[in-house]
Amino acid sequence: METLGRNPFPGLTKPTAAGKPGDDPNRYCPEAERQAPAMAAEAEADCIVTGCSMCQANLDTRQGEIKKEGGGRYEIPVLYFTELMGLALGHKDIKKWLGRHITDPVKVLSKRGLI
Repeated sequence: METLGRNPFPGLTKPTAAGKPGDDPNRYCPEAERQAPAMAAEAEADCIVTGCSMCQANLDTRQGEIKKEGGGRYEIPVLYFTELMGLALGHKDIKKWLGRHITDPVKVLSKRGLI
C-alpha cells in the first residue's frame, strides 16, 4: 500500500488472519477479525485494505457476527488491494466488483470523489 501512496496501520502489516500461502485456506483468526475493524475505527479510517483475498472476505463478511457477539459495531468497508488498483486504472467493471461486498464501499469511495 505504501507503493500506492497509502500508509498501513502499524501492527496490522503482518499476516495475522489467513496465514501465508500453503496454509489451510479454511483457517482464520477471530482475534484479527476483531482487531482490524477496531483499530480502523479508532484511527477513523475510511476502509480497510488487505493484501490477502481470504482476509478481505473474512473481514467483510464477519462484521455482523462481531456486532452480534457484542464485539463492537463496525461498518467499515474492506477492500482487496487489486480493487483499488482497478479503481485507480479506471476499470469498467469496478462498480460491479464493489457491489458484491457485504459492507458497501461505494458510499465511502463516492464521498471521497473516487467513484
